[in-house]
Amino acid sequence: MKLENRIRVYILTLLTLSLVITSGLFIERELRLIEDKVQGNLKNVSSLFARDPFIQKNLYEKNPDLIQNYVERTMESLEEIDLIVVADMYGKRFSHVNREKVGKYFVGGDEKKVIETGESYFSKAKGTLGISIRRFEPVEYRGEQVGFVTVGKLYWKIQKVKRGVIVYFTSALVMVILLSFIPASTLSQSIKKELKGFEPNEIGKIYEEKKTIFESIHEGIVAIDQKGKITRMNRAAESILNDSRLDKLKKIAEETIEKKHGIYDREIDLQKKKVFINSIPIFKDEIPLGVVLTMRDSEEVNKRAKEITGFSQLIDSLRANIHEFKNKLHVILGLLELNEVDEAIKYISKLEDEVGASRFENADINDSILLALLTGKLNTAMEKGVKLKLIKGTYLMSDHGRISTSDLVIIVGNLIENALEACDRSMRNGIEVYLKESEDDILIMVLDTGRPIAFDVEKIFEKGVSSKNGNTRGSGLALVKEKIDLYGGEMQVNQREGTKTFKIRIYKGDIDDKSYNS
Repeated sequence: MKLENRIRVYILTLLTLSLVITSGLFIERELRLIEDKVQGNLKNVSSLFARDPFIQKNLYEKNPDLIQNYVERTMESLEEIDLIVVADMYGKRFSHVNREKVGKYFVGGDEKKVIETGESYFSKAKGTLGISIRRFEPVEYRGEQVGFVTVGKLYWKIQKVKRGVIVYFTSALVMVILLSFIPASTLSQSIKKELKGFEPNEIGKIYEEKKTIFESIHEGIVAIDQKGKITRMNRAAESILNDSRLDKLKKIAEETIEKKHGIYDREIDLQKKKVFINSIPIFKDEIPLGVVLTMRDSEEVNKRAKEITGFSQLIDSLRANIHEFKNKLHVILGLLELNEVDEAIKYISKLEDEVGASRFENADINDSILLALLTGKLNTAMEKGVKLKLIKGTYLMSDHGRISTSDLVIIVGNLIENALEACDRSMRNGIEVYLKESEDDILIMVLDTGRPIAFDVEKIFEKGVSSKNGNTRGSGLALVKEKIDLYGGEMQVNQREGTKTFKIRIYKGDIDDKSYNS
């Protein structure tokens, strides 16, 4: 059952129970009042007749006609009384609503008590007129009981009055319950609106989802209310803030609420570290409720940016080129200072040959950034004593379609870097790189003869895992895996006979339109 209907049912049920109980108590009270009123009337009238000197004297003198006429005249003014019977000590009637019953004996059997004991009491019995509630009073004359008086109310008339009361209250109860349907529906719709139309189970699910997202997101999230009080923060925010001063966060929250618009990518110094801040105000009906701030550690952002763009790979390559260039300049400078001009000329000629070789004459690489990267890696390999070469037939276009050059730098640079670190400082260990681009895809192969992977190959693509002697730095191959997945690519890692090969294919077109041709 939907929340709106449940609320309506709960409200109506609660209201109905309350009204039924209340009405029941009122009805019970009214019925009791009716009985008390009937008994009170019977008692008063019977007492008046029993103490009436006329009744006393004529009952003693046995004058039924006088008593009957007197009772008939009196009953004309009594609306709540149905019968008045005057009888002697033998139960013989001296008056009755039906004159034909005068002179006959009392019916019902409940008159014996008043005759025998002279007590006053109420009784419910069946007489000549039917079941009735009766009041018995003894009649005395000159200190001696000479008979009794019975005043009664027919039971069916009492029940009729009671039914009328019950019908009245029941009708009122039903009417109130029907009318209460309107406010119950209004309230349920209002609650539903406040809950944005969600059901309780949906709210619980959303809460758990939001909680999981809130705690698992890498960005720090802080909620600050309109009074500047921090109401909630996730684990990432706790890690970033730690013991830092929070005054600046509260000032940014105040500024956001005051300006009524968000603040984005603002870098602030929280005493112990710098962070990038986004601040988003929360308003409801133009009333400020607070602010949500998201933050990232500046160092972490910069580090991640370098990894994603391949900037660090290019810097390493440039650094290697510069280092190599400086060494060669120092050699030339030394030869000139020693006046060994011929040797200097020979050395420069040799460098020209090496530069020519280092430009990968067997490869056709039209992307200048990739070429710079490969040149830098070649110089790094030479410094480490590792032989690096491009396999004949290597070919890269200048434009790679939807595949960005920076992503290729990340893939190729990290694969070669991983191979360099796996190789020892020996010319016997080498690295071979093969790049082949077509109109549909790019094939990348990096083979090395360095240390094998000592554990499950799949794990080396997890962030924080490295194959380098238990080092847990590993993020390079994790980035490679991210880029392969980005382009719907495929990767194979093979190890056999002292070599391992990373074979990757990434697609330039639609991810679903791909083929793998080894």
